[in-house]
Amino acid sequence: DITDVIEKKVEALDQIGTQFYGGPYARKRAETSDGNWGQKALAAYAEPFQRFQPMTVYTLPITDAELDQATATAADMMTRRGEVVGGLMSLPDGMEYSASQRIPPEKYQL
Repeated sequence: DITDVIEKKVEALDQIGTQFYGGPYARKRAETSDGNWGQKALAAYAEPFQRFQPMTVYTLPITDAELDQATATAADMMTRRGEVVGGLMSLPDGMEYSASQRIPPEKYQL
């Protein structure tokens, strides 16, 4: 669950200007990719993680987050899952949302 640091992640992406990761793309990426993983994790935003080495345990591990989710109300969970980075963060100075690169429907016609 990276919901508590999603704003920092987007701000970091804003700083990678030469790769064009910032601005509207950073926010779109957070919503689509991190938001998709978040829905699977019952959070607003998440990143997948895979251990380098397998872990063997004698009992099933249960995290504090899993215990919290087990007792959370449906309203609390949906509020957490419903956070939107676009609604929380403005664009950097000099940037704006644009549809200038959108492909017109006529280009898809045969």
